[in-house]
Amino acid sequence: HPDVRLQVQTRTSDQTDTNFTYYQVVTVAGNEEREEVPKEVYDEIALEWTAWEIWQTLPASQKHASRTDDDGDGVTDEDPIDLIDNDGDGKVDEDGRKLRRAPRSSFAKDGELAFVGWSEWSESYLPTNGVNEATITSPNPRKFVQVRVNISSEDPSKTARIRSLRIELAPPLSLELAGELAILTDEGTARVPTDLGVQASDYTPPRNIDPLASQQFAYFIRAAAPDPTDATVRDGFNEVLVVAPRDARLTGVRLGQVAIAQTSSLLNPQEVLTSATTTEFDRAFVLGDDGVLCDADGAVLERMATGADSIWVRFPFSLNADLPAGQHTLIEVQFESQSFREGIEFASFVRSSDSEEGVFQRVDTADKDATELVDSSTAQVSLMALPGSLIQDVVLSPVFTPNGDGINDELLVHFVLLKVQEERPLDVAFYDLGGRLVGQGQSSAVGGKVGTQAFVWDGRDMGGQIVPPGIYLCQIKVEADEQANKLTRLVHVAY
Repeated sequence: HPDVRLQVQTRTSDQTDTNFTYYQVVTVAGNEEREEVPKEVYDEIALEWTAWEIWQTLPASQKHASRTDDDGDGVTDEDPIDLIDNDGDGKVDEDGRKLRRAPRSSFAKDGELAFVGWSEWSESYLPTNGVNEATITSPNPRKFVQVRVNISSEDPSKTARIRSLRIELAPPLSLELAGELAILTDEGTARVPTDLGVQASDYTPPRNIDPLASQQFAYFIRAAAPDPTDATVRDGFNEVLVVAPRDARLTGVRLGQVAIAQTSSLLNPQEVLTSATTTEFDRAFVLGDDGVLCDADGAVLERMATGADSIWVRFPFSLNADLPAGQHTLIEVQFESQSFREGIEFASFVRSSDSEEGVFQRVDTADKDATELVDSSTAQVSLMALPGSLIQDVVLSPVFTPNGDGINDELLVHFVLLKVQEERPLDVAFYDLGGRLVGQGQSSAVGGKVGTQAFVWDGRDMGGQIVPPGIYLCQIKVEADEQANKLTRLVHVAY
């Protein structure tokens, strides 16, 4: 019904806990044990670990000294390194000691903290081809799944109820899928995909990324064999889908195997942790002059039709069937893309083209080790801090001539909107030097989303008349969480 809407989400877990559970590792009588803590304590320790890791990566010239006035304002240690602007001057950690309370150096972060519980709630599911069904995208295989249904109505006299809910299970195409994202270094970018002798120096974790520059990404997927007891999936999968936050351009694919080691979790001895130890690539697909992806033997990697922000490829063979013991398949997908928002995740899925269900199995990226070549354990990116506004990289012509001769009759305003989590009110307006509103920029977009924006002004005032020649102010404004971000540029109108 047009007045009643349903929002359906899922989350999955291997635990029976109904809520998130946080632990820290403590020593009791000489033995390490896990102790449940509230989320606030967990977040505080996690923040200290993040600050500690950042501190360790700083060059000596940037490390702050304790009990020292580093920024020369006459106050000592008023803004310690804790990723917070404690003194309110708009700068973070510019004057302070290393940490208020450093983590114990004898423990690794994974041993110091633990998070056990459910995955994040998925995005809301939409009907598929007009039918109220969708493929669950929460991490799986998992033992448990929760479904959350929100019902909202625009009309108080109308409501809805759920008569039935059905979950269909498909056998997993891989008993374990681990994903890890990396940035190619200059050395890695210079190495063509057909060069299989890769080094750890070819990759770096996706941190401190410039949101205004396109990046060369490498997405690693480590895949175990399918369930050997289920004949319907014994051939595993032969399709891979990578979804980026922005347009993505495929540049190459490598295939190989990675040796694994399995150990019991310190926090949960019944849980087995898998780590990658040795990666060896043996095949690569590269773009030929004809635009077709082929390997050295002429096998073709088919690119499937999908959105500009996705890379969907079909291999002419199974990727994870008949794997030897102690080995997993490793897939490296190289592509060029851009990220404008902090913490955005690059998702990936696998599928079998021979499966009747055609179900995609999601790759798990939460603290997973896909390869020893990169130590990121994530598929999320973190952006470098840029000074100033959420509005960056503004491009517009300083002079335009709206006289109807077909040359420079319209003013195009391009800019990049960064870090907003959801659609925000966005406005491009034009004022005379007296501050009077004279014109409004137009855009095909309904609201402001993270990424590149484009507005156009035809030089007409609010009454539809061409404005007189002169100097005008172009003001770009986005409504952020705390306050509006504004940026102003001069525009010259001439005839």
